[in-house]
Amino acid sequence: QSRLTTVLRNLFIEKKRARVLIRGVKRIKAKVTGYLRAFDKHCNMILFDVLETSTLRLAETPLKSRHMNQLFIRGENVVVVSMDPTASGNDENDQEKGGGSNGR
Repeated sequence: QSRLTTVLRNLFIEKKRARVLIRGVKRIKAKVTGYLRAFDKHCNMILFDVLETSTLRLAETPLKSRHMNQLFIRGENVVVVSMDPTASGNDENDQEKGGGSNGR
């Protein structure tokens, strides 16, 4: 297994929010965060409860944000996948998605 597959599998199993940077032609096009519903070996993925933030560059303030129920991301456009550092493990959304405390 590759490191990327391991990260995706852990995000899926632990029901943590994923942060995905999507490439544009010559820059990072957008940052999306959401819960991973499915993925494959090509890094295609389906996220739900998604927040997309478009920027000109990583350091700049967001140009626009929007919420989507579900989003398909084609693997060839994925630059970076990581756990969303702004997600707390105990918020109400995590509880609704099946995350949070479950007696482990």
